[in-house]
Amino acid sequence: MAKKKSKNFFKVAHSFEEEYGYQLSISAKYFFIVLLKLENRFGDTNDSFWHTDKKFTTAKGIIGGFEIYGFSLSTCKRARKKLRDLDLIITKPGWYKNGNRSGTYYQINHNVLNDRVQKEPPATQ
Repeated sequence: MAKKKSKNFFKVAHSFEEEYGYQLSISAKYFFIVLLKLENRFGDTNDSFWHTDKKFTTAKGIIGGFEIYGFSLSTCKRARKKLRDLDLIITKPGWYKNGNRSGTYYQINHNVLNDRVQKEPPATQ
């Protein structure tokens, strides 16, 4: 059975800001939020998805790319590096059949986030 996806919700530990907030720039935090949104909407069974930094239009007329979210190429590169260094994301390059580079495959490392959620004390009523 396919995983049901919601267009408007994704889970992040409440303590994410305490754990990673001081280590990430504002743009890196927003980049991570966009990655969570894209994973929620387009992630496959392994929750991995493909995206590119530059704006593109699909055959169906859908516009994509991090550029539409206001990220420059250098911001994408810096945020991606920082998120990889913190082990929050796993990336691998995408390739066209002719051997040219085509965007990046992303996977959110939920083990890091889930470990943090489990360490949080239960909410009191």
